[in-house]
Amino acid sequence: MVRKHRDSGKDSFDLTPEKANKMHDDRAYTAAMLGYALSEERRKDMLKRPKGNPDLINQLPMRKAKIFRSI
Repeated sequence: MVRKHRDSGKDSFDLTPEKANKMHDDRAYTAAMLGYALSEERRKDMLKRPKGNPDLINQLPMRKAKIFRSI
């Protein structure tokens, strides 16, 4: 894949010139579309996460220690 800069400031992606217009171009485009779709799904998960520092103590399965005292 090659990044092409446009005058509008946006970038477009295309196959390299030696790979373009040859048999099985669909595989590269399909892989590129799959990568983009996965990045969008990851982004959705990242945006749904709560902001701030999570309370680590409440997330771990810990119990309070038992204290035995002898008299």
